[in-house]
Amino acid sequence: MLRTPTFFFRCLKTVLRAFELVITRSLAKVKLAEQRRRWQRLNLGAPLILLGLFGAVRAWRRKRRDAGFSL
Repeated sequence: MLRTPTFFFRCLKTVLRAFELVITRSLAKVKLAEQRRRWQRLNLGAPLILLGLFGAVRAWRRKRRDAGFSL
């Protein structure tokens, strides 16, 4: 009689661990999706910002350099 509750609790513990594993994996998928979006935004935005800054600095330098030149 004493072994039956122990077996039952072991089975229950195993099922709960499996359920916890499923929950953990599904949460990990959500976290990975969020991280993927963040890296995609960074990989798209950073080069555009750097290109814009480079263009603005270049235009400012050309404007400053050519300001004193007249025909």
